[in-house]
Amino acid sequence: MQKLRPLIYLFLIPLFLLTGCALTRDHVSLEYHSLTQPRVVPHAEKVHVKVDVQDHRVEKSKISCKKNGYGMEMASILSKEDIGTIINQAISQELTARGFILEAIENPNVVIDVELVKFYSDFKVGFFSSESVSELIMNVKAGNISNKNSYRRVISSVGKESPVFIHGGKNAKRSLEDVLRKGVAELMDDREFLETLLNVN
Repeated sequence: MQKLRPLIYLFLIPLFLLTGCALTRDHVSLEYHSLTQPRVVPHAEKVHVKVDVQDHRVEKSKISCKKNGYGMEMASILSKEDIGTIINQAISQELTARGFILEAIENPNVVIDVELVKFYSDFKVGFFSSESVSELIMNVKAGNISNKNSYRRVISSVGKESPVFIHGGKNAKRSLEDVLRKGVAELMDDREFLETLLNVN
């Protein structure tokens, strides 16, 4: 039995680490950093854009949930900031870097409507370690005031943080920031999206 104790501890240590303070809520602040160095788009300075993000999720502030070492959900992980505002700022930052004008004007050339469907990180429990897998789903429409459907696309991206030894806010934060960067980059890399902004009358 004494010889088995080191092996028992070997199995229990990862379980303890994965559990962490599972009964205490975590509050995190998400940050957005661009994946690439954007280039100015020719004639973008002539286009005034308005970005409107509507959060259609049921639980607005909940972005993840702690789990114990057995994979059971425990305390919530919450965002300190409004997620819709974070996504709006991320898209606006990328558009501004490309030369588009984002001002508080009554009649913009282009309106971008974003419906946020999912923004959540889930801990996938492994034997010795886990991973934090985040998913972002948003419906994007763009056009002028009278026709906002000139461009339509569903952006669906996955972000990860691995390996994870504690199912807490810090690891959920890294995973969610990863999926936010990827989702916004996917939209900005869509040539049809940029052409719509430039050509809508």
